[in-house]
Amino acid sequence: MLSALQNAIAKKKPILVTLWRPHWAYAKLPLKVLKDPEGAYGDPDKVQAIAPKGFAADHTELAGWLKNFKLTSAQLGSLELLLQKKGSGHEQEAAKEWIDANRTLVDSWLK
Repeated sequence: MLSALQNAIAKKKPILVTLWRPHWAYAKLPLKVLKDPEGAYGDPDKVQAIAPKGFAADHTELAGWLKNFKLTSAQLGSLELLLQKKGSGHEQEAAKEWIDANRTLVDSWLK
């Protein structure tokens, strides 16, 4: 599906695909999101950190990091795109490069 999408964009031909967010394609390709006035796709999912009682008191620094961790769909998409570009086996390199490029954001998690 992604190669068909990329080929259609290269040829300036219309194409309709189903993607989700976050996805690296949003960071790489000029995509237009269609409206969903009837809510056919439902509400977005959420990611939540769950820990046993007392976790925050026992692990204050880590609990603070988890509380501060916020990542937009676009930010995660840029990380996914870099991982995609670097390829399998180069995840650590991609992560370090992304962290360097997003140092202010990462530092905000660790305060």
